[in-house]
Amino acid sequence: MYRLFLFLICQILVSCNFNKNKEEHSFSGELYNVCINYHDESDRLPFKESVNQPSKDSLHLFIEKGFDNDLIAIYINGKKVHEEVLTTIDQSGFAKYFNLGSLNKINDVGIRVNKGKLAFMEIDKSNFLLNLNYPEKLLILSVLEHVPFYD
Repeated sequence: MYRLFLFLICQILVSCNFNKNKEEHSFSGELYNVCINYHDESDRLPFKESVNQPSKDSLHLFIEKGFDNDLIAIYINGKKVHEEVLTTIDQSGFAKYFNLGSLNKINDVGIRVNKGKLAFMEIDKSNFLLNLNYPEKLLILSVLEHVPFYD
């Protein structure tokens, strides 16, 4: 009987400790779905003007539609490199541009909105343009073939 009692006490203590750890690591950020597009599925036309063409040696991120006072965190190779609150300019659909650094040094990019789930993309060294959109709780990280043009 004494052994049974000790066994039950041990089970309760282990269970309490497990639940405590589970609560410390529970998800509390914004809920949204994530879509990663490794091929440009947009209908964008190439911007012919040669002024302000981004370097093909760097990785470029264009943050666009759907952001309204949202906290954006950008991770390069697993390390947070930038965090900022952003809002899309309604008329143009543009929020912010980032030069993320040398393409040869970047293996992956991750992005979180409002401390939600991480959108993770492995970087192909031939693709140097990315864009991010956030329509109706869907975070879309995409490769672009052409530099975006904003009116």
